[in-house]
Amino acid sequence: MQKTVIIINGIGGSGKDAVCGITAKHYPAVNVSAIDRIKEAAKLLGWCGAKDLRDRKFLSDLQDISTEYNDLSVSDMLQKYNEFLDSCTAQILFIHMRKPADMKRFVSAVNGLDGRAATLIVNRSSDAGTFGNKADDEVLKYKYDYGFYNKGNSLEELEQDFMPLLDRIINEFSMEVQNQRS
Repeated sequence: MQKTVIIINGIGGSGKDAVCGITAKHYPAVNVSAIDRIKEAAKLLGWCGAKDLRDRKFLSDLQDISTEYNDLSVSDMLQKYNEFLDSCTAQILFIHMRKPADMKRFVSAVNGLDGRAATLIVNRSSDAGTFGNKADDEVLKYKYDYGFYNKGNSLEELEQDFMPLLDRIINEFSMEVQNQRS
């Protein structure tokens, strides 16, 4: 079974989770986030799980501190990547990762392991603005491999719009693996 790794990004509310849910209807998929361990630490510090601007800045700043200390988000995602490769059932791994520097380090590490991770941005027309934290403000400061525009219509229409792109990503991964083996 060909395994596909996709780093997915987009401003909050752009439809990332919806896209991952749609994918799981068609392929065995795993969905992880580089911020999960940061959220665990934030809860110990009193964060109640909200996602207003102040909370989002707190999470972003806490992630910056952990990156400087031990690169927690990227190392955690590399561990999830290795678990995914060892899995007999999962075909697609979605990694939610916001910060361009983290994405660059993760992609570089995976490439160094003779793997490949594609990057995907999910956009909506409401994605403009400044949010006051690096995680959200820098989302568009990365050169993504793929882009998907979520028109914000029904889930059925989102599925019809997204599946051809996902199938293209999977096919391109498969062709790259065949070319590497030749």
